[in-house]
Amino acid sequence: MNTFDDFWCQKTRLDESARRSGKPIAPLTDIFPLLESALDNLERGPLHEKQTVSASLSDEQRQFLFNAARGMAVLAVRKNDTQQIRYGLLALMLEAGRYDSRETVSYLSLLDHSAKKVRANLGEFFESACARVLAEMAAFTERFLAKPDAEKRIELFGYKEVDRPSGFDYKRSL
Repeated sequence: MNTFDDFWCQKTRLDESARRSGKPIAPLTDIFPLLESALDNLERGPLHEKQTVSASLSDEQRQFLFNAARGMAVLAVRKNDTQQIRYGLLALMLEAGRYDSRETVSYLSLLDHSAKKVRANLGEFFESACARVLAEMAAFTERFLAKPDAEKRIELFGYKEVDRPSGFDYKRSL
């Protein structure tokens, strides 16, 4: 069993507990710290472990990581926390564009936009070992990062910033 499997077991138990109390899933405030810990451990691990985890993800796990990347882009701004950018990028790298490759670039745009809002550089996170999971995903991300800022704007990918009662968020504008 690997770090991500351990996380998924914990998440599943939290979701089951939530369902018993009438909620569809456990609150993300309970799940994200566990995911962050799993991603930290994976980041420190060898490349082959990251590749093994990525290759063995179920569709449900890929969808979760994909959506978590968007959530982390939002949390980065709400908390002014650059580490959420790192976590979001690693979640996308592990998911490897397999859940919805068409949307992966839009989530890269959200992470890039959030990084700028918290005065960080998405490219610096990518350059770290955490982002280098799969060669095809690395090449895809490098192409995105090489684009001029004007071509990475969230509006081009159908998003806009909104203020909700819970704070900063992204909303589909199309």
